[in-house]
Amino acid sequence: MTRRVPLAAALAILAAVPAQEVAVPAPVFETVLWLHGGPTRDAAFFAQLRKLGFTAVSVTNGEDPALPGRFGLRFYRDQCAGKGELELRDAQWRAWFDGYLAQRDPSTLVRPSCLADPTTRERVVAATAAALEAALPHGPLAASIADEASSTSHINPLDGCMSASFRTAFRAQLRARFAGDVRSLNARWGTDYVAFDPIEPWSTAAILRREVLGDDLPRNLAPWSDQLEFTDTLFVELVDAALARAGQIAPGVPVGLTGMQAPSAFGGHDYRRLMARQTFFETYDIGGARALAAAMAAPGAREFTTLFPPQGIVDARLVRGQLAAALAHGLSGVIVWSAGDVVLADGAPSPFGVALSDAFSASRPIAAAVAGARLEPSDVCIVESAPSVRVQWLLDAIEDGDTWPRRLSSHEAEHGTSLRARASWIAVLRDLGLQPDFVFAQDLHERLGIAPPRVLVLGATLALADAEAAAIVRFVEAGGTVVADHGTGMWNEALHRRDRGALDDLFGIRERSRNRSDWLVRDARGRDGHRTHGGVAIAERGLRAALGEPLDTADVQVEARRGEGRATFLNLAVCEYEDARLDESRFPLARELRSRVRQVLAAAGVVPPVLVRGDGLPACIERVVLRARDGRRLLAIRVDALARPELLARLDVDGGPLVELVFAEDVILTDLRDGTASAKGRSVQVQLPPFGGLFFAVERPR
Repeated sequence: MTRRVPLAAALAILAAVPAQEVAVPAPVFETVLWLHGGPTRDAAFFAQLRKLGFTAVSVTNGEDPALPGRFGLRFYRDQCAGKGELELRDAQWRAWFDGYLAQRDPSTLVRPSCLADPTTRERVVAATAAALEAALPHGPLAASIADEASSTSHINPLDGCMSASFRTAFRAQLRARFAGDVRSLNARWGTDYVAFDPIEPWSTAAILRREVLGDDLPRNLAPWSDQLEFTDTLFVELVDAALARAGQIAPGVPVGLTGMQAPSAFGGHDYRRLMARQTFFETYDIGGARALAAAMAAPGAREFTTLFPPQGIVDARLVRGQLAAALAHGLSGVIVWSAGDVVLADGAPSPFGVALSDAFSASRPIAAAVAGARLEPSDVCIVESAPSVRVQWLLDAIEDGDTWPRRLSSHEAEHGTSLRARASWIAVLRDLGLQPDFVFAQDLHERLGIAPPRVLVLGATLALADAEAAAIVRFVEAGGTVVADHGTGMWNEALHRRDRGALDDLFGIRERSRNRSDWLVRDARGRDGHRTHGGVAIAERGLRAALGEPLDTADVQVEARRGEGRATFLNLAVCEYEDARLDESRFPLARELRSRVRQVLAAAGVVPPVLVRGDGLPACIERVVLRARDGRRLLAIRVDALARPELLARLDVDGGPLVELVFAEDVILTDLRDGTASAKGRSVQVQLPPFGGLFFAVERPR
């Protein structure tokens, strides 16, 4: 628990800068202020931070790591590798991007600080080492190798690179991969090279010219996909080299990346490989990336999230809700953006700063219990597939024509089908009271053999290897349930298009179009005129199956039995759910999708850990089961509607709505806010604070 010094005493102590740093005990939950803007970093400034309840600050390049400790605060070392390497400066990115747009010359696709250049690795590792060596004597709570690192910039689409280093390394990798047999490469790529030396990386423009012919779905995207996979590998290897050096210099100090991006065709964020070494991380909550990163994180890794000021007039309740959302998932701390938003020029706290202080104080008992707790996922697992992400990106981009490079990160966050499908599956499962786990397609054989879930979700899983598809079939035959939305398995892992989907026989699909015009989902939206009565968009026109719900243009909710299990192919644009769930004009769409998914889950015997009932209660009630550091079982319940604060405000009357919590067995609930045993039984009535939520320790009666 954070220890706080009264302001008057703090000011007296800090009137002069002490000669020695103050030993600062490590709090359970870190409240970190990112030092950008704001007043001079003097004694009064740091005293104000402590008064507000901050436990730590950021220290970046050019700043003194000894300074926070002199004023009784901890710190994390930010951006150890510096800017311009893993994270390109804006001027570097603009020159690269604008240069290509102006000429469309592939020779201009040269990334500043090429990932394949050995000198880039030397600089990144050396800078990381120097930063940590300087910080280590002052006791950093954690260190970030880079903030917003990317193989491009964020997930902006640009191939890279055509430098001599990249081309040489790429050819060497291809020689090794194909054992020097260029005929094997040609068979995979659909090319006619006579040797490896002339091979150039295939750009996005080149693959679009070859594969976008008429109305056919792309037949062979392997050369482009292999280039992107190689770029991802270089990015991960560079991050791993820096992490390995950091581990040598500062063993025991959590180290990783902050500002991580969502998996996309570009950016390098293959979480299967990227998360393995990180012991400290922060992920932007875009496209379901935060849930995926947390699921893939190494045991014991410390997760933080950025807490931004609300736009417009600061509503203290919304700040409390942001903090509650972080605590509900067992995070180790928050990084608040930023000093200039928290402390005014005259040294007084801003309205945001006051709201933060109140939220920190009110949540301290909860934070002491839940910080660093392990989320216990439900018996539902979402499949993640990097090849699927790539092919879905390309299908979205085809309609853009020559403007595809302008599918920048902000556009992709709203219109990327792959990102929105992942986020929507997470959202619909959470709204049904569950917390999904994740598995990468490459790991299906092992995971389904060792610890199979009851339900496997194939969300926009357009690409599956034969072995991965076979593992899914065996899983269903043994009693598992699989549910998919659209496009499942139409490409293999190399992105060769199949004539039939890899799981068409499993689902009982008899007819399926290979025309792009019949694939109705683009930019995370279906097409009007091709929707169910509830407004849910049909994904594939012309799809017919042995058993399904027939509509004019296609069958939906296709169902089949295989062995002891079940397979359901929705043929619906689940990717629209995240936007629809809080939009009152689209509630019928969201309600229908929830109903269809609930039907699949119920047949598989998957139910939430607790039912939450109440008059006028919205559907967006999140339930999270956590295992605390001390072994206790914890339960968080919150209204998951921070994107619609007006909805939360409507519920915020007289302490919130009265709800009934219904468990499968008798329980004892201890309120983590005050430690009191508030209820016992199978059915419990409590008030649900709309912004702050409920946090309990859960025990069985003895």
